[in-house]
Amino acid sequence: KFDLGKPETMKVVKRMYVKTSNDITITFECDDKIKTVNVKGSNIVQNIPINLKGKVLGVMVECEKDVVKIETIKLLVGVYG
Repeated sequence: KFDLGKPETMKVVKRMYVKTSNDITITFECDDKIKTVNVKGSNIVQNIPINLKGKVLGVMVECEKDVVKIETIKLLVGVYG
């Protein structure tokens, strides 16, 4: 979990950009809200809307394969305050 160095400031995880060789599941946690996104493996960067708001953010990546190659994972986060 992380707060971007501003523990009392509201943040919004707007989007995620990800390129992965295998199917993965990404779970986002913002304060008491949770959103799980299933991402299919692809050779292109995928743009996935998240739209979760909170002060403390968490991200968990899961894959059923033993080996997975994630080339890109970026979050677009807005900070308010």
